[in-house]
Amino acid sequence: MDCVYFPDIYSISSVTHRTIDVFATISESLEVNFNSETADFPREQIKSVMHKMMAYRQNTEFPEINKLFYLLTEMVLGVVGAHETASNSRTKKSVAGRIQNKFVKLISLSDSILPIPTFDQIKTEEYQTQIDEMQNLRSAHTYLYKDLQRQQEMCWIANSKVQKYELCLKTAKLSRNHLADKLSSKHLKARDDSITQLQTTLNYKIQKAEDSNQRYQTLLTKEKVTRNALKLLERDLLDDIRFNLTDRIHSGLLSMKYILTTQTNILYEVLPHVDDFDCRLAAESIIEKLSSKYQFSSPQEFQAANGFKVKLPDIQYVNYKFDMQITKEQPSELTNEQRNNNNTNCQDNQFNFVSNTYVKTKDLSKKTNECLVKIKEGMIVKLKVATDESEVAFGWYKTNPWSQKRWGFFCKSTENLN
Repeated sequence: MDCVYFPDIYSISSVTHRTIDVFATISESLEVNFNSETADFPREQIKSVMHKMMAYRQNTEFPEINKLFYLLTEMVLGVVGAHETASNSRTKKSVAGRIQNKFVKLISLSDSILPIPTFDQIKTEEYQTQIDEMQNLRSAHTYLYKDLQRQQEMCWIANSKVQKYELCLKTAKLSRNHLADKLSSKHLKARDDSITQLQTTLNYKIQKAEDSNQRYQTLLTKEKVTRNALKLLERDLLDDIRFNLTDRIHSGLLSMKYILTTQTNILYEVLPHVDDFDCRLAAESIIEKLSSKYQFSSPQEFQAANGFKVKLPDIQYVNYKFDMQITKEQPSELTNEQRNNNNTNCQDNQFNFVSNTYVKTKDLSKKTNECLVKIKEGMIVKLKVATDESEVAFGWYKTNPWSQKRWGFFCKSTENLN
């Protein structure tokens, strides 16, 4: 299916304000402040500042931005190391010290960063105007596409009626010719009148089918024109957004390359990563993830591949904001690594899981509870999940060593059994 993107310009502006613009502003500021002077530099202190900066890239949805800040971190720490190695004077304030102060001013408080924005207010309003125009075209296209689907079904009905009357007319003619010698002139005339009536009806149905097909072709043309206009608006809008995002990323990378090549030769392994970073691909990825998707099929291409008698697929519109709201309300399933981390945290802070623990049957055989497994002497019981705080555990049991395992809940003591 074809896809048209409706970028959420305010979300994109927010993301660039907190990430791409921060990255580019810091890189450009560092380039201005770096020069050939060298002096001692407090490496541990700059590390703590860098950790604060890393808070700007704690978003797993944008690995491209994570890589930008990773490269920036490696570049700064490498240059700092070069300054430490080359420094021979402790009395004069170092360039690295001034750079550290610049970092502190830019990064120490999240609200203190005032990056050069990728999009100004005027540009943002222009984008929003284009998006509103796209939404109007989307509504028009949705209406035309649904009308096209309904018209396709009407064409099927009209064509089926033509086939029905063609079959009736053919049968009537065969019957009339077969019985011509046996029928009187009066009955033959009645048959001929019936055939004439069927022919008239058939001609009318053929005309209706042609009109229906003509309307379908007209709707096809309107749908194509509207779709092309929508895709043209999308292309112009995305190209402009992509250019601005790419330009800011490229500016920050150029500043990094200048610092790397003029201040140190230690980080030769970072330069290839800077050169290999695809600014345009990163911008496209961000736009895609912060956009609503309008998906549809080209009727001409679909029918060429599947035929006219296959129904056109429905349109799908995935709203970015609505999708994000659902994601927040219903978090996605955790990965194994996240589960392990969460389990570790739970074990440290809340739970002490007990495994491979056998229940003492002599303590549980005296009383039973309907919602818990009834324990009798001689049964084999093994807990799989339990906590110190809970009086209830979960595990399996066997009535005898050779019977099948069964699972259930058990009471860990006899105090709560009533």
